[in-house]
Amino acid sequence: MVTVLRVIKAAQRLGFTLDEVAELLDVRERRRGSGLRARAAAKLAEVEARIAELQAAAATLRAAVDAGGADLVECAEAPHCPPGRLT
Repeated sequence: MVTVLRVIKAAQRLGFTLDEVAELLDVRERRRGSGLRARAAAKLAEVEARIAELQAAAATLRAAVDAGGADLVECAEAPHCPPGRLT
């Protein structure tokens, strides 16, 4: 039981939802080792996509901070401020 709890926590840290972990554990009970590679590859693709989105958001926020806008409305109307370029 302790091993199962460790697996659940490790899978959650890797981005799997509890439902996904339950499916993985259910598959394991029925047939050892089936499906993990495909599910891990799919989760990796999701995580990498989220990382790319977060890196883009971080770059935009960094540029907004560097642009020194006083407030969001002012920044949205200014061509030099990144949120203004996104609208």
